[in-house]
Amino acid sequence: MAAAGAGGAAAGAAAAAGGGAAAAPPLPRDAQLMISLLNQMDVPDWEPRVVNQLLEYSFRYVSEVTADAEEYKKHAGKQQLDADDIRVAVKLKDAQVMRPPDRDELIALAAERNKEELPPVEQHEYGIRLPPPEQQLTALNYQIGRKRAAQEEPAQARQKKAR
Repeated sequence: MAAAGAGGAAAGAAAAAGGGAAAAPPLPRDAQLMISLLNQMDVPDWEPRVVNQLLEYSFRYVSEVTADAEEYKKHAGKQQLDADDIRVAVKLKDAQVMRPPDRDELIALAAERNKEELPPVEQHEYGIRLPPPEQQLTALNYQIGRKRAAQEEPAQARQKKAR
């Protein structure tokens, strides 16, 4: 196994806790398990916050699956949650996750899309082609003189009322 860098240093500091006033508190059991998983997967280096992110993700996933399984249990009219409810919840949860298409599908889609030729670029046109000026968001869309006059009118009206 490869020694873990930033994550391994945190784990090592936590494992070495026991002597000295500057010893870090021991890591929770779940964090130790997550570090063990990272080490078993031969992840050589990770940030210490990765462990917390993985713990948060796994807690959220398990909580959602358990809540879904409870709903399926109620729908089936059962009194106790069983493995079948959990299996259905996991299967449906995994079906909700959008998976990226296979490489072959992407290649076929790209080949189909690339059959259509791009329009030719004219010789005198360089850079990005923009829409006509009246449709550009960068066009000036304000009027200097009218806004100032509109702001002065209410101020003058207030001064007249105050007199």
